[in-house]
Amino acid sequence: MNVVNTKKICNSVLLSFFGQGRKFWQKNTTVIESGVGPQVHGNTGKKQAFQPNNPSTIALHQHFKALKSMGEVCATSFIHDAVQETFTRDNDDNILYLPSNNGTRPSYYHYCSSLGYKAHPTASGNIKVTWQGSNDNQTKPAVISIRTYHRFWCLHYPNLKVSSICKYICSDCYKYANRKNAV
Repeated sequence: MNVVNTKKICNSVLLSFFGQGRKFWQKNTTVIESGVGPQVHGNTGKKQAFQPNNPSTIALHQHFKALKSMGEVCATSFIHDAVQETFTRDNDDNILYLPSNNGTRPSYYHYCSSLGYKAHPTASGNIKVTWQGSNDNQTKPAVISIRTYHRFWCLHYPNLKVSSICKYICSDCYKYANRKNAV
């Protein structure tokens, strides 16, 4: 049989047991006493972020299919042409690597130009997108921001990566280059 010793403790010790401060519990007490239920958060009834039938989502999928055709496994095209075989450093054939000059911003610029927009960086580092169509009355396709572009890339194409300049060599050259720098 277990015997529980009861001792009186102060409120601050009790609140620290629960891991919350005094203001948190005062707010909860006020809400409970007023009879008001919790506020409805903004996630109810929200639409899916990238709807499959949305024209901008379809254009993004077409753009990334073109990007996937430019990708290759982690070995340079020079080594591939010389050896006539493809050896990967990590033996992970699911991941496709884009050339190092084809990062997020250049890919986004290419995506915007395929829709008829021109994207260019401003002096502050932001991206300004302007319409390059011949007629302003022409229907302009919807263009997404670079943040949404990056989110779409990470969500739908996680195996499409941009290789860094130092990793754009075969495993033997990579080991030799690092061994040479360490000496």
